[in-house]
Amino acid sequence: MTFPPEIQKRLEELRGEFVLQSRRQVDELSGLLADCDEDSAEEVASLMKRALHDLKGQAATFGFPQVFDLARSAETYVATVSEYDGSATRELTALFETIRVHLAEVPDEDAPDSGDWMGTAPVTP
Repeated sequence: MTFPPEIQKRLEELRGEFVLQSRRQVDELSGLLADCDEDSAEEVASLMKRALHDLKGQAATFGFPQVFDLARSAETYVATVSEYDGSATRELTALFETIRVHLAEVPDEDAPDSGDWMGTAPVTP
């Protein structure tokens, strides 16, 4: 499907915003995971599931199939893990790092900085 130039331009701007905000979101998720303890595990899991679900949907919308697959895997993993021990932390950290790699493939000049992550609230514990 071909869009008029003004719509195509806006879609590219939104795609760039998605990339920047997703990079920040993955960094926030990594921080939450690093700070997670037994007392905060349930809340952290809930925040991660919501954020990963949003990332998954937006990655599909903006044409990042690898990020979609990785976010889906991470979301499923978070939903099934019962405690965030070293193994779970390593698994999620590896998934987050791989998402970062795919998002880093988009040059920063193509990803303008603006606003919050596609209208979602930042992830905080």
